[in-house]
Formats: sequence, structure tokens, C-alpha cells
Amino acid sequence: MGSAGAAETRTPGKSVSSRSALQKQFHKARESFLKKDFHDAASAIRSAAAFLEKEEVRAAGESKRDLAASAQDLRRLAETVEKKAVKSEKELDESFARAEYALARQHHIEASDSWAKKETSKAGASLKAAADHLENALVWAGSRMEEKSSKVVREAKDVGEKMEKGVGVAESDVDKALDAVKKEIDDAGRKIPLLKG
Repeated sequence: MGSAGAAETRTPGKSVSSRSALQKQFHKARESFLKKDFHDAASAIRSAAAFLEKEEVRAAGESKRDLAASAQDLRRLAETVEKKAVKSEKELDESFARAEYALARQHHIEASDSWAKKETSKAGASLKAAADHLENALVWAGSRMEEKSSKVVREAKDVGEKMEKGVGVAESDVDKALDAVKKEIDDAGRKIPLLKG
């Protein structure tokens, strides 16, 4: 990866992991938009909005509001795309970044709550998901992922994987990973044009 302070640049193309259904829909929407297949693009965006609405049901508090706002943002975007009123894929990328950011926050909250309840495997899965969504949010936003952020994401995924599999992880390592991901999510919130109210 390079020395500390070096930056990593990625585009929201094929290099982004498309493991999740949401990522697949985002990539499909972007591809269709670039091919000027606005109906398919809108359909994929609506599928992504439906995914967020399902996640919203499980969420609480501020996270629930973020997911609802992001789902509504995606539905509006789908309508605008279908009307051929979106001029640039940047509008899509920004909405996708906001959705990923909302999911990163939600999964971090779930990880912290599960960890407090000593539900180690569940906490690990949520920690990994938070790191994945954080990484995706930054990529869609077109932000350069600093080496420090990349390291936090890698370590959180590693700790989460061990927790999920039941491999012994020191409590201090889990606490450190949760805190580091929270800080990176907060920092990402300053880089991503977020929905207001």
C-alpha cells in the first residue's frame, strides 16, 4: 500500500467489491446510466432504495432517519433518471455514497450494541459490514482513501472476521476497532455531501 500518508485512489467501477446486493444494484444503475438505458438505471436504483427500506425496519434512532432519508433520496433519483433529467453520473455516485454512509453508521451501531451484549459473532459480522460500507461510501464519493483509513478498514474486517468465526480476540482489540471505525465514519461524514433534515 505504500508509506504512511500515502493515498489510495479508486473509482467506483469494477475495483469496488460487488459482494452485496446493494453494490450490484449501484453498479448496474451506473452502467445502465452510462449506456443511456435510463429505465434499467432507474429500476436498479429503486431496488437499492427497497434494500435500504428493509434495513430501516431493523434500525433505530438517528440511523433509522438516515436510512429513510437515503431511501427517499434514491427514489427521487430514480424518477429523475427515468425522466432523463440527470446530467452526470456524479449525481448517482453522491446518492450511492450517502446510502453506503448511512449503512456504515447503522452497522457500527449494531456492532457496538451486539458487543455490549456479548454477542461476539453478531458483533463481528456487523463490524465487517460497517467497514465494507464505509469503504464503499468513500469510493462512491470519489474520496481518496488515505493509508490510515485503509488500515482501519482492513483491521476492522480482520477483527470482525475473527469474532464472527469464534476465534479469540482480545477485548481491547475489539474496542480499538470499534472506536477506529467510528472515527473514520465521522470523518467520512465531513467528506460526503450528506442529506440535510
